[in-house]
Amino acid sequence: MPAIAFAGMILIHGCGSKPGETAATDAAGPALVPIDSILLREADTLYIGNPYTPVIDPFDGSFYIPDIFSGRLFRFRRDGNLMLVYGRRGEGPGEFRWGLGVPVILDDSTISVQSTQSRRANVFDRNTGETRRVVPFPALAGITPALVTGEDVWMTDFELSRKTSLTRWRPATDEFASFGTLPAEYLASAESDNWSYAASFRLSSLAFSRGRFVQGWSGMDEMFVLNTRGEVVDTADVPVVRRKGVPPDFRERIDVDLLPFREVLESSSHLRQLFARPGGGFVFTHHDQTALRMEPMPVLT
Repeated sequence: MPAIAFAGMILIHGCGSKPGETAATDAAGPALVPIDSILLREADTLYIGNPYTPVIDPFDGSFYIPDIFSGRLFRFRRDGNLMLVYGRRGEGPGEFRWGLGVPVILDDSTISVQSTQSRRANVFDRNTGETRRVVPFPALAGITPALVTGEDVWMTDFELSRKTSLTRWRPATDEFASFGTLPAEYLASAESDNWSYAASFRLSSLAFSRGRFVQGWSGMDEMFVLNTRGEVVDTADVPVVRRKGVPPDFRERIDVDLLPFREVLESSSHLRQLFARPGGGFVFTHHDQTALRMEPMPVLT
């Protein structure tokens, strides 16, 4: 029977690690160390072909794994056994035409999953997998799970026509509201003759801590602290230590100088996901094309 491993990781610090801890890094700083794994049991007719961002259920610790290949959301127990399957490929209620996004656990009885290429989301019964309703969605959420705060769901929203960066959804009434504004670099790209920079690096990540949001963009090293009205109240730079980071003239090199795609990837690294740590601070994932030091360099890793 086919199976895949789901690995658990913990963040430790390369400097001052406790005896017995290993941190294989090429410079001082945080390191991810495997601490456990869970074998996900699959069948020949029910398997994960192209997994997307996994989400852990806060109520029972089960795993939700979206599969873009089959257009289904798989839910596994902590022992790796399949628990439920939500949705399927198609265009009707409870179906996904072009794959599916990151699931959002609204409460102990409801989950929502957006179709990655359409402006709608399917709302499922968390306990049975049945489709409850289909909600038109004005926002295209990113690869970081949306944030549930009380009765509101917050997500990133890259929308050039509105020039907004944040959307709030109230599932009780299906009311949507857009907030914030796109960073200056993205606005300048959108207003130029060639807006390849804005189109190529539209991914945004969102975290919430102590009543404020922190939002990062894949085409910038700068992160933005927002209040619940979407207003920028502070900024912070993502440290550039073991990665290339984003050059200060990155937008001009793409939109004006028409930098080839391969050089775009090799000359910079890009923010992917951003999470708040329970004890304070944040953890982010960053894609760096040259980090693996592969020879010859692949087009995309």
